[in-house]
Amino acid sequence: METRQTFSQDIATLEILQEFKDGVQLSRVSYKVPPPLGNREFIFLSGSKKHDNGTIEVWGCSVDDPRYPEGGAFADSVRARCFWGWRASPGSDGSDDTEVSYFSSSDPSGGIPNFFFRYAKTAVSTELINLRTVLKGGKKDSSNAALEEIVAAAAAEAEKQEVPK
Repeated sequence: METRQTFSQDIATLEILQEFKDGVQLSRVSYKVPPPLGNREFIFLSGSKKHDNGTIEVWGCSVDDPRYPEGGAFADSVRARCFWGWRASPGSDGSDDTEVSYFSSSDPSGGIPNFFFRYAKTAVSTELINLRTVLKGGKKDSSNAALEEIVAAAAAEAEKQEVPK
C-alpha cells in the first residue's frame, strides 16, 4: 500500500486476500471517489508476466468470492466491477523510453453523474504521470488541482439535483 500510494492519490485500500502460484493473487482494492458518491471497491483476481524482451504485462478482473460478499465488512464502499490490463514495453530505439498501453472496462455499480467520468479520466492520467515521475526518481505532484476542480463542479451539480450514492 505504501508503495502504491507513492503514485496513486486515489487508492484507499489495498489488501492481498490470497496468493496463488505464478504471481496470481486475489485482492481487495478500494478507491476514494469525490462526494457525494460512495467509494468504489473491487475484488480482483490479478497477475503479471515479464517477457524476455523486457515487456511487462499486468492484468486483472473482478470476481465474486463467497468469502468476501458485497456489503458486510466492506459496507463503506460500493462493489464495482472492472476488467483491465496494462502493458509496458521498452522503447524500440534502445533508449530508456517506455511505451505504456492499457485497457479497462468497468461497471461502476450505481447511478453515476457526468462529473464522475471526467474525474475517472483525470485520475488515470494523473496516476500514469505520477508513476513515471516516481520511477524516474522524482516526487509526484500532490497538488491535486484537477481533482479539486472536478469536486467543485460536482458540488455545483449536486446542488441542482439529488445524486444517488
